[in-house]
Amino acid sequence: MHCPVCNYVNPGAATVCQACGTPLDTAQNGEVLDALPVGAMLSGGAFGIIKMLGQGGFGITYLSTDLRLKRTVAIKEFFPFGSRRRDSTVVPPHTLTNEGFDVARAHFLEEACVLARFQHPNIVHVHSAFEENGTVYMVMEFLQGKTLQELVEQQGALPEPIAVEYILKVGDALEAVHKAGLLHRDIKPDNIIVTEDRRVVLFDFGTTRAYTTDKTRRMTSIVTPGYAPLEQYGQQARFGPFTDVYALGATLYHLLTGDAPVQATDRVAGVELLSPRELQPHVSQAVSDAVMWSLELKVDSRPQSVHGFMQALRLHSRAPVLDRPTDNTLTHVLNRIATARPVDSITDTGRVDDAPNWPQRCACCGDPNDTAMQVVYPHRGTITANTRIWMVPYCSKCKAHVQADHAGAMLALLPQVLISFIMSLVICAMTESAFVFVLWLLLFVPFLVARSFGKQRLVARKLMKPHCSDAGHAVKCISCHTDMRNHRIYTFQFKNHQYEAEFKAHNGPRLN
Repeated sequence: MHCPVCNYVNPGAATVCQACGTPLDTAQNGEVLDALPVGAMLSGGAFGIIKMLGQGGFGITYLSTDLRLKRTVAIKEFFPFGSRRRDSTVVPPHTLTNEGFDVARAHFLEEACVLARFQHPNIVHVHSAFEENGTVYMVMEFLQGKTLQELVEQQGALPEPIAVEYILKVGDALEAVHKAGLLHRDIKPDNIIVTEDRRVVLFDFGTTRAYTTDKTRRMTSIVTPGYAPLEQYGQQARFGPFTDVYALGATLYHLLTGDAPVQATDRVAGVELLSPRELQPHVSQAVSDAVMWSLELKVDSRPQSVHGFMQALRLHSRAPVLDRPTDNTLTHVLNRIATARPVDSITDTGRVDDAPNWPQRCACCGDPNDTAMQVVYPHRGTITANTRIWMVPYCSKCKAHVQADHAGAMLALLPQVLISFIMSLVICAMTESAFVFVLWLLLFVPFLVARSFGKQRLVARKLMKPHCSDAGHAVKCISCHTDMRNHRIYTFQFKNHQYEAEFKAHNGPRLN
């Protein structure tokens, strides 16, 4: 049984939460007490209740109909645990004073205002909010899908590429939240949903609060065991993006292992936290290390930003720039990354020290990736400190046909060219004429090249999957130049247009 306050999973016979002590008597016959009945109307008949979707520590969520715009929405009602309904008016629980209830209700309304500020694909969209029945209602988009908690319960530990992809998308959302000076404070698998159209959406911003960098401040102690860092158990501590980083890392830990990490208070008491790789040997060392870094108990030992944690996760699928300068001059040089089809080009911006966010699936066929291939763009035709290298995700089968299409052709061509060259020299010496050598140079070599590459193309195509985009590289960097502001412009060409669309979605903040 899930605790409605901290969401701890208790044994079925438990009457109080073993984590926070909350009574577990809110349900009778599988129904939540005092939920709005089916057919109830809100906001002057603008919204109709279809059914209840769930209840948490601060509210009840309903599936509803927006009768004016003819669409299905989700409505979250501010209904703190223990509240009761007198007629249609919400009455505060006996554990909360009227003044405390009013403050909490104002925070709930503030949550709606906070969410309405974001138009991010990985943050739930809020349409409106209104006050009625002595409480507040938030009208949100209805997300059809499964939470990460439900996915793990049904499938067990998720494959690393999929788990990392989900967390990177949530990380993008968190970066937007942190840039607005806010902390989510309740990142966990139950608060992240994967929709039917593969959106990964962060929701439930009921515990969101503003923070001030490097300042110690008082915050209400709201924790979910296993996902909350140690500082969140106290009411006065230093909070910052690193607080959400811990919860984000704990969520990835759960996805990779199938279980939540040991809660921070138990770890302080000496309980060991095994790494994801120790529990699941197939997890790469780089990702396991990144997760354990995010779960450091000491604030200063953790990544100080979501960006730093995301970079550590991407480390296993990218290579550094060759002979990269050790100073920080490059970190301030802006770089535009362009995606391009053979005719069109669309430009987005990034940092020269920050590789593009490649979707974690094969760039050729779209299946889960287990390897990567280099895309190299030499600086002025040679490998220098300014050379750029990107590691693009591939699956092993697609990598094999790409290598066969290119390297195989060259290997097959060399002996043929060498043998024909020797033969042409012998004939030239016997006839005392350079005509055969010229003929070899102008006609025979191009013929050998075309035949060799043609044969290897057939070999490569036999290795392709039915849904592969091309036998050759699925992604190429086809040009680079510098604009008047000394910004370096790179242009990529994608063969798989679905992967190109995902690339644009992953790098949305960089789009012009």
